[in-house]
Amino acid sequence: MTAADTLSLLRAHSQSETLSELPGPRLKSFGDSAAEWKAVEEETVLFDLNQSFCWRMTGKDRIKFMNNFCTNNMVLLQPGSGCETFSTSVKGRVLGHLFVVCETDSLLLIGLGGDEEELLKHFRKYVLLDDVQITPLNEQYELFYMTGNGAGAKAEEVIGTSLERWQTAEVDQFEQPFLSVRIDLFDMPGYLLMIPQNDVATHWKYLTENGILAAGADCFHTLRIESGLPLCGIDISEDNLAHEAARTSSAISFTKGCYLGQEPIARLETLGHTNQELRSVSWDGAHIFSPGAALFTTAGEKQIGRITSTCLHPDGTSGRALAMVRREYLESGTAVLIDAEGVEKQLAVVL
Repeated sequence: MTAADTLSLLRAHSQSETLSELPGPRLKSFGDSAAEWKAVEEETVLFDLNQSFCWRMTGKDRIKFMNNFCTNNMVLLQPGSGCETFSTSVKGRVLGHLFVVCETDSLLLIGLGGDEEELLKHFRKYVLLDDVQITPLNEQYELFYMTGNGAGAKAEEVIGTSLERWQTAEVDQFEQPFLSVRIDLFDMPGYLLMIPQNDVATHWKYLTENGILAAGADCFHTLRIESGLPLCGIDISEDNLAHEAARTSSAISFTKGCYLGQEPIARLETLGHTNQELRSVSWDGAHIFSPGAALFTTAGEKQIGRITSTCLHPDGTSGRALAMVRREYLESGTAVLIDAEGVEKQLAVVL
């Protein structure tokens, strides 16, 4: 199934035609954002993950190789475990943001955004004599994500097991099985569903007819922004130090050995601090600011940051954004002023 075919399938089940500009769900909603948000809070929703990618890394040197080019400690991985990590340049700047899942004979590498082709080139440039093979899987699978406070119980019903975090299971109700991977992107259970491209419609029908509500970008990005989860290429890029993504505790190890970018990352952790970090910001009102909108102190005399991605909360009464904010203003509850050209200034709060 092509990307156009998938979009046609989604539109056929939606009351909305409005497309999202961000990686993630293609449609901003399926017609009732409030119902989608209620399903997140109480039940289970299903998102399509447009522009996300998945690779499989094989070969006996795969763990050693990844350990040399990522910020987290890959040596600790065993089948059924996984981690979040960054791939960084020699200067400790972000090239990619990945979720790594360890299988018996391979690693699954999942990215929610970013330049897949450039990151693949980066890894392959260093393979040299290592026994490592990297196989992109997007031509074989369409990626969906099932989550919500009821997702664990729903997984028991439709997958046959709720899985522990990072575990995988093959779901074979149909001729073409799909792979489920437990990855908790938000503060609730979540399952990446890798559905064969030639059977997307069958699996979509099965999932949505078994109590899982299709949900759109406003819902997904509200969850993402409130969780502080960045999109590579949107919120973070090679312009940013890994620390600036504010994922240090979950994605960076300071006890592992050397890796590309390790020296500046370790030096910053030991001797310095970042000048800015990513933070979630909230405001009342349905206005949405464009990426790049400036943040100022409430008095308006000093610029202290800029918005990187934004969305309307599904309740329609407030907005959310991720923003790079100067370190003096990172504390939760700090009031800031959003000032965009041609738009009335808006008071907002750092979450």
